[in-house]
Amino acid sequence: MADYGWEAIREGETPQQLVLDPETRLESAVVSLGVFSFLLGFVGLLNAYARHLGWLDASLWLTVAALGTLLVFLRNRLDDHFVLDFDRREVRFHRYFFSHRVQRLSCHFDQVEALVLEPRPRTNSRGLHWDYGLTVFALNRRRIRVLPACEQDYQAVAQAGQLVAERMQVPFFAGESEKELRVEAGPDGRNFKYRPYSTLPGVIAAFIVLGFLVFVAVGVWWSGAR
Repeated sequence: MADYGWEAIREGETPQQLVLDPETRLESAVVSLGVFSFLLGFVGLLNAYARHLGWLDASLWLTVAALGTLLVFLRNRLDDHFVLDFDRREVRFHRYFFSHRVQRLSCHFDQVEALVLEPRPRTNSRGLHWDYGLTVFALNRRRIRVLPACEQDYQAVAQAGQLVAERMQVPFFAGESEKELRVEAGPDGRNFKYRPYSTLPGVIAAFIVLGFLVFVAVGVWWSGAR
């Protein structure tokens, strides 16, 4: 058994299967929505109690909080992952929800143009950080993020990607640390290039969001002052 050095990659039900199990967007969205609903319901319930509102208002916020708790519980029963089947030479997507399973074919190995290491910048109060993931680029121009950017160790992702690509028998582009992936169409297929990260688009987006929030706040204040 090969050591891929990444807990998101594990052996499948048979030795000829490899499971790529990241935190998918749906899984993250369910958790985020659940936490938000719980906090919203909790704050609303406290507000209803402080203002001595009726039982109908209190029960409404209690329902919202309960819904948030239910969503967090359901997340523990949801599992999305990709399976690489080396016998069938297929990339398949699997979704488990309780005992129900749904699976679909994403692409065949023969349709894979390359497995590419995809960096993803993110900013927070401590500055700029980079996450790395693995993406399958198929000949039908599909981009399949089999392992979305979630790991901060570039070397670990590059090593894991090389081992996975060797088993799939497809080209692998390891890219460069702390540089954005740029995909360009070429006469013989797509070219994968890496360039320094620019913060300008993020700054512009932040100003747009800030302006929108200020506009909403002024509108709420104005409507209340009238």
